Amino acid sequence: MATLKDLYNDLQVAQGPARARAAVSAQDDPFILKLIQLVLSYGAEIKASDVHIEPTAAGARLRYRIDGILHEVLQVPPETRDSLIRAIKVKANMVNEAVGRSKPQDGRFAFEANGRKIDLRLSSFPTIFGDV
Repeated sequence: MATLKDLYNDLQVAQGPARARAAVSAQDDPFILKLIQLVLSYGAEIKASDVHIEPTAAGARLRYRIDGILHEVLQVPPETRDSLIRAIKVKANMVNEAVGRSKPQDGRFAFEANGRKIDLRLSSFPTIFGDV
């Protein structure tokens, strides 16, 4: 089984070096939409109970909770982090504006992985590097 890092690298190569993501909103960016699908599908495949996207100074780290233990699986750059978090928050009907970033939020959305529907619950709260 390929690692998430390998799959992420393959996705980056497939999108090509000239991705014009700045002109596309986060929720419409094909790369970000495929990345969300990849991160969530991979988590379901490895039977993760939680997916953590944690902002850092260098971007974000993605971790999966498996059998109660958090495993770091991927680091993404800041521009990917911000777009990824914005797109996920839009899917969960959470506030993305500056006002909404000043307080914790909860949301949810349904996702399909490997032919089964999964109900996702999301929690977000502000940090010095952006929303978690």
